Amino acid sequence: MDVGGIAVVDSVDQKVWEWFVGNPFMTPIAEVVTSVGVVYVLLPLSVVCGVYIWRRTQSALLAAVPWIAVQMNSLVVANLKDWTAVARPPREFWIVHASAESFPSGHVANTTAFVVAIVVLLSQIHPDRQRLFMVTGLVSCAAMAWSRLALNVHWLSDVVAGWCVGAATTLVVLRLVQRIKSQRESQLQTRG
Repeated sequence: MDVGGIAVVDSVDQKVWEWFVGNPFMTPIAEVVTSVGVVYVLLPLSVVCGVYIWRRTQSALLAAVPWIAVQMNSLVVANLKDWTAVARPPREFWIVHASAESFPSGHVANTTAFVVAIVVLLSQIHPDRQRLFMVTGLVSCAAMAWSRLALNVHWLSDVVAGWCVGAATTLVVLRLVQRIKSQRESQLQTRG
């Protein structure tokens, strides 16, 4: 991105952040929402969802997708935070504790990784409910992004990047799992 593009992003980030600082809105709810976007909550949820997926598909590989997606996403986010080293908004305005660098939002990325995995897999299991899953997923990801902005610990560009990183990581995991499944099925057909 050129210097002019960076200046525009910085300007938008600053204006959005100032709006949230000047307009606190349902911060207790934001604190509850944000508490779900951590790995130690998302991984157990991934296991519970994985059990359901396994029971419906009899595929341990598909059942592992949410857990793998969250784990892989956490690694990607940690490396991006170290690599970019973007500072968070001023600490005196934070409503909750935050650690590490700002970009991308780990809460948003991890939540998005989990939600995309669940929406894709549940849509395959229950195609008649795909629209419901998609709307619920979008609302969940938007709520997590809102919570990080409402708590004044992230810039808008952090949460947008979190959506992109989380979705991309899960789509890569899903593609790899699909390739492995296809290879296994091909090998079984060859033997048969």
